[in-house]
Amino acid sequence: MIGPTEAIRRAAQRRDLPAIFGKTNRHDVPTPLLIIQALIVTVMTLPFLFLKDVSTAFLVLTALSGTVYLVMYIMMFAAAIRLRYSKPLIERHFEVPGGMLGIWLVSGIGILISIVALILSFIPPAADQVDVGNPYLYVGLEVGIFCIVVLIGLFIPMHPERLPDNEQA
Repeated sequence: MIGPTEAIRRAAQRRDLPAIFGKTNRHDVPTPLLIIQALIVTVMTLPFLFLKDVSTAFLVLTALSGTVYLVMYIMMFAAAIRLRYSKPLIERHFEVPGGMLGIWLVSGIGILISIVALILSFIPPAADQVDVGNPYLYVGLEVGIFCIVVLIGLFIPMHPERLPDNEQA
């Protein structure tokens, strides 16, 4: 349990995240992060309480992990377009061919496919495939937990006043 929280703590110490994420107790354990992690895991286990059976809850959690990754892909494709405009002269290891049209085409198709997949992920499976019980409860839990996870990400501001680049992490 401490592995991911340690990486977040170090990012906070580099001022990539708010200082609260870098706080530790007298045993050098990132207590605020462990509490946040416990709250997130608690929210993520809500499907086990409200859905018909464990396999349905597992299906919801699997679909949720996919939706969170799709949001990340949408942001990644959008960042590719933005970086092409904001930092056009930077040397890249790989560059999408076709100039601005190429980056817009590749990233635009990627964003479009990701949005379609995101929308489709909220549609419950057919009853003959997996009986999810009440489909409204299924979709409600999936949308609700998805929104909570995305909102958590939106409320963690990045800090532009980072440490100098030459400092060792």
